[in-house]
Amino acid sequence: MKKNKLVKIQTIGEHTYEPMSIVCAIPPYESSLAQKIYFCILNKLSVVRNDEFIQYNLFGNENVLTKVLIYISEIGETHYNRIKEAADQLANSKLTWTDKDKKDFKIFSPFPSIQYKQRTGIIEITINQDMLSAYRDIIKKGYTRYKLNDILGLQKLYSRRLFELLSAHVNLNNGVYSVDIEYFKDVMGCSHLETRNVAQIVKFCQQEWKETGVLLAFEYTTLTKETSKRISHIEFRITKLEEETDLSTKQINEVKRIVAQFDALDTNKKSELVKVLCRRGYNFKEAQILTIIKSKILLARFFDIHTKIEKGIIQPVEKTPYMAKCLGFTDKSKWNIKDDDDE
Repeated sequence: MKKNKLVKIQTIGEHTYEPMSIVCAIPPYESSLAQKIYFCILNKLSVVRNDEFIQYNLFGNENVLTKVLIYISEIGETHYNRIKEAADQLANSKLTWTDKDKKDFKIFSPFPSIQYKQRTGIIEITINQDMLSAYRDIIKKGYTRYKLNDILGLQKLYSRRLFELLSAHVNLNNGVYSVDIEYFKDVMGCSHLETRNVAQIVKFCQQEWKETGVLLAFEYTTLTKETSKRISHIEFRITKLEEETDLSTKQINEVKRIVAQFDALDTNKKSELVKVLCRRGYNFKEAQILTIIKSKILLARFFDIHTKIEKGIIQPVEKTPYMAKCLGFTDKSKWNIKDDDDE
């Protein structure tokens, strides 16, 4: 019997290239942490979508066992029980692809096996061949592209999911995405909610996107049936935003140059530099600084935002609360951010 070839994927990229079939599937997670792991999986699969998929013939090849490695530093979580709960959700989840017009559907388990070793801090996720098959004709069948840091920078599960969904439709139909409300509830993963509550979620997402500064915005309208006042559709008008136009090219290029130099450093040097910046310019406690430097994503996000503040591209009223919010930690009790009157 021929032994399976094992391929382990661990490289994380700046951008995620996600097949439209996965974007439009009913999401296979319930918690925010499971969703973060899911987005990291998609990112790592898209990093190797060209070279390694062809090299190892991953598509539909039962003799190749494909695993994705997620480091806990990439998801900003070290609590054993929370990691186990998120892994349990993903391992027992189903991914559902539907075509309501044709009355077609496909349901499968995308991650049949998930293993975690606390000693190494690595979550090892086996990928189902049906999941890999979505990447076979990614160029031909369509995909969406977004920055992993942008989507993980949003705080709420539904806000991240809507960002994923609207990123896929911003370049289609002149940015107009009109969708049946029941189907929208399915693909958002909130079919259990009342329609009026879904509209409130969309409104919250719109506000969070404005506050967070992601380069995607939308307006929306709910449409009702002629025979009743019940909402039948929701229509989004999606816009890609540009960098602030009043910023000089010199400022932007300087930030890019500094960030590129930071990216070229090894992890230890990055951690030491960010530690010094946190202590000198922000009001974080040592435990919070440790949380930042343990995470590759938080390290990169912190330095990018810090550099933009230093160069005047971002001008927050208070640096520490703003930075905490950008890093996804706005719960003061969780972060224990020191007040001015703390001793």
